[in-house]
Amino acid sequence: MLITALVTPSANGGFVPTQCELDEPRAGEVLVRIAAVGVCHTDIGVAAGYLPDLRFPVVLGHEGAGVVEAVGPDVSHVGVGDHVVLTGPRCQKCRFCLDGRPAYCQRADELVFSCQRTDGSTALSTVGDTDERREIGSHFFGQSSFATHAIAAAAGVVVINADMPLALAAPLACGVVTGWGTVVNHLHVRPNDTVVVIGVGGVGSAAVAAAIDAGARTIALDPLIAKRGVAEALGATAVDPLMNDVVANVHDLTHGGADHVVCTIGAIEVVEQAIALAGRNGNIALIGGSPPGSRITLDPNDVLFMGKRLSGVRMGEMVAARDIPALVGHWQRGALPLEQFVSTFALNEIDAAIAASHQGSVIKAVLIP
Repeated sequence: MLITALVTPSANGGFVPTQCELDEPRAGEVLVRIAAVGVCHTDIGVAAGYLPDLRFPVVLGHEGAGVVEAVGPDVSHVGVGDHVVLTGPRCQKCRFCLDGRPAYCQRADELVFSCQRTDGSTALSTVGDTDERREIGSHFFGQSSFATHAIAAAAGVVVINADMPLALAAPLACGVVTGWGTVVNHLHVRPNDTVVVIGVGGVGSAAVAAAIDAGARTIALDPLIAKRGVAEALGATAVDPLMNDVVANVHDLTHGGADHVVCTIGAIEVVEQAIALAGRNGNIALIGGSPPGSRITLDPNDVLFMGKRLSGVRMGEMVAARDIPALVGHWQRGALPLEQFVSTFALNEIDAAIAASHQGSVIKAVLIP
């Protein structure tokens, strides 16, 4: 079938609206009409060449939400007409998948970044006679959802309540579940804990909402006043990280340092600041990627004698079939006010959406095909 997709022709090649041919779904696949897709920093970084071995040309996008139009053989948990959120596929066979920790699937990187099916084929190609068509990378995060339609790996397709607006559901696939899941699944934040969230974009705002919902005393750090305003509206104390003596000030606010620090930014100086913000027996969760080859300076005695714990958290340690519907429930009861985070743009306005994200004028940009 003919669709419109945003094709990234090469590293730093941008996002070009292009008419493409899309396959019918094969075994283990689902055809989804994309109603909304979030713009994530991962998409932006990959398009800029962050992964030098990535297959180009390619269609990116990995926070898709839409309506199922067809299912391939052997797919039984979703049906035509279902409203769905598309998440990354997992092998379902390695020890991490079998142990209920699919976020750490041993084949995750291969499955999400190969931009092809496991047999080496793709679901996308240029338009023309069969002999003249050129393959376009598909199945990015099992979906390639910067498009009007996508062939998604069924293992990553989660059915949600049809009452939820799909523009709000799309960020659940990655950004929201990463922030919320880090607080709930990994840190197990309790009432009256102190939580510091560094960076309150889409991921950080979800972390703030989760911490507030858990009854924690929450502090949000972001240099942009608009983002601090959203954090304050959620119930957090907002602090400008560029102020003088910010570590000392946060230690005063938390009476000796935070119980938990969620760091959504991978810049080295910010990661080092996150470690400094943690108090005695504090947890530091890193959920923002750093440039390849990055190194931090760490005082091991600070970690040892203060009993600090530094950990990386992937995708909020999500179990998609459990956590995506749970997030819908949190939205329904008002604990996750996605309306305050999401700003929508047309599919061909992706450059404006990215610019607005960088400028901080939006918390979470979502494209509407």
